[in-house]
Amino acid sequence: MKKYCFITLILLSFFKIHAQKIQFYYQIGHQFGFSKKSINDFNTGLTKAYTLGNGVANALQINVFPDSANWSYSIGVNSLFGNNTIVFKNDSINQYLVATRQLNSFRFHGQLNYHFKVKSIEIKLHSGVIVPIFNTIKEEETFKNESFLINKTYQMKHHFSLGYIGGIGISKTLNKKLSIHFSTQITLLKQRIKSKTLYQYQDNMNQSLLDKYPDFAQRNYLYHTEISEIRNNKTVLPNLYNKNKATDFLAYSETMNALGFCVGLAYFIN
Repeated sequence: MKKYCFITLILLSFFKIHAQKIQFYYQIGHQFGFSKKSINDFNTGLTKAYTLGNGVANALQINVFPDSANWSYSIGVNSLFGNNTIVFKNDSINQYLVATRQLNSFRFHGQLNYHFKVKSIEIKLHSGVIVPIFNTIKEEETFKNESFLINKTYQMKHHFSLGYIGGIGISKTLNKKLSIHFSTQITLLKQRIKSKTLYQYQDNMNQSLLDKYPDFAQRNYLYHTEISEIRNNKTVLPNLYNKNKATDFLAYSETMNALGFCVGLAYFIN
């Protein structure tokens, strides 16, 4: 904790030397996903197109205004608390099978901002990059028919990715220090899946996870960006399959694109 506080003080000192004004900014809003894809672990005719960009978004950033009247730059972090999203569904008379994914993501962003005024309203255009620091994705599968009820819970991770963030906002000054902001922004981000781990299993036969899936390879999956990296897949290489190593698959990309609408407060510290 002391390390992060020290880094924050160093950055604030740097900004204060090179800035005419420094502003703290917080916003909260909702994101609506678009550009849905249907490529996932249930790549069948019953797979539903989805995006993991839906959910509640928060952002905390520092806006730095150099000796210029119409531009600034910002760095900050934002988070997404994703909605529970259906990625696969088969609902018939005889059976029910559904899989959902939920994304919680913590991200860094940096952007340039251009400001201009229309009467007493300030308008800001911003454009920059967004980098996920870490994601937590929970996938839950439920299967039931007349005889069985099965529930599986997975944790998923993704490869590093770089995305785009940009938008437009308006602000109204409340006093010399404080202003209120309304903005809309677009996030363009795709990430390839890296790993998937089954960590919870339940059924109506009272079997545990290890009872049902005793082999490590049945509970842990690695996703590679190149097909030549696949070494432990029972279907592809049956003679080399090792049940004590994670099963290898080819990585696919999940879309996290979103259009967001936010409200926030900004406060000048000098």
